[in-house]
Amino acid sequence: MKAFFGTFIKEIKLLTRDPAGLILLFLMPSAFIISLSLALEGTFMTVEKSVNKYKIAVVNNNTGHDGKNIIDLFEKSGKLIVLTNFEKTLLSEERARRAIIDSDIIAAVIIPQLDKNRDRRAEIKLIIDPGLANEVGSFLQYSLQQYIYISEIARLNIEKNMLQKSIYPQTVEYKANLGTIASNSGDFSIKKYYALREATTDIIPTSVQQNVPGWTIFALFWIAQILGINILGEITDGSFRRVKVSPTSERIWLTGKIVPYFLINLLQVLFLFALGVYLMPKIGLPALEIHNTGALVILTLAVSLCAISLGVLFAALSRSSFMLSSFSAMILLLMSVLGGIMVPKFVMPPVMQDFSMWVPHGWAIDGYMNVLVKQSGIRDILPAVYRLLIFSLLFFSAGYLALKSKLGRI
Repeated sequence: MKAFFGTFIKEIKLLTRDPAGLILLFLMPSAFIISLSLALEGTFMTVEKSVNKYKIAVVNNNTGHDGKNIIDLFEKSGKLIVLTNFEKTLLSEERARRAIIDSDIIAAVIIPQLDKNRDRRAEIKLIIDPGLANEVGSFLQYSLQQYIYISEIARLNIEKNMLQKSIYPQTVEYKANLGTIASNSGDFSIKKYYALREATTDIIPTSVQQNVPGWTIFALFWIAQILGINILGEITDGSFRRVKVSPTSERIWLTGKIVPYFLINLLQVLFLFALGVYLMPKIGLPALEIHNTGALVILTLAVSLCAISLGVLFAALSRSSFMLSSFSAMILLLMSVLGGIMVPKFVMPPVMQDFSMWVPHGWAIDGYMNVLVKQSGIRDILPAVYRLLIFSLLFFSAGYLALKSKLGRI
């Protein structure tokens, strides 16, 4: 234990000798978070530019023509796959909401039966995934609004014709047709909701919820490069020879070097999330809302462990600090792109979205989005945590074995 604390304190002293570099670890991601949140608020993408087809659920409670007409409208848009059944069962409103949370369905439209008393408009519910780009939800809402306007115009024309024709005798058949058309002409309003774990609510996702966790993940993993350079530097400059002749084991030496960087990662998360909570509202952006601190802490520990493990692997695979700096920067940037940090995942084509599941960044951002946007609990983020722990085990095991072999040759 004494050897561990000796190594730990030495690392802290080395880190504090470069205060500018230490401050940069906090300021660099802060600058990304602030600038990109301001630049990208509400402008992630447009449906018209997307090559993807989105799945939407439709619960048709309308016995008239409106339900079928709305479904036809969505199907003819060329952008949507309309589902009225999920897992071989007819959809209900609750099942549709759960399908949004648990599957790749992005939205649900609940078409009501018209109120026979006609004293108020029947409400069409548009329930969407909180992680969906604003423009996609707007496209769905616009399509419904367009149908309502057309239906309203048709209804007014019918009433006008009925008023004009009432001056003259009409056949029973003509009056029956008018009655059928009028009863099936939609008198609707639209209400938009967001599907969260606990309820369907109108909490709106923002670019802050994408950029704060996204660039926090970037910062956490960037420290892998710094840790790798530090470990490699001590090996190449001969400092490790003193460790070999001391009672300190390689495992204790490595642990003592790792822990300070792990603590720095946790401080980074506190600082960057505090920016989202307190600074963002001051500059005109929505505040970052944290609903489940426990889930957030568990996920952050898993992400940090994965980043530290990657740093050990970088040190083991490199022969010089220059080599480590070059290839680690390339790998970290590539992981950030594939994982949905620099480019939001919903912008990516399906193939690239599949690739994001092969890098830890993809699981990390999904976990944070679930906690911050969908208000998921600990149980809901466990799949992401497990994957991150698997990545950590693979990175650390490979790095430790390679590093042990390298140290044995010294």
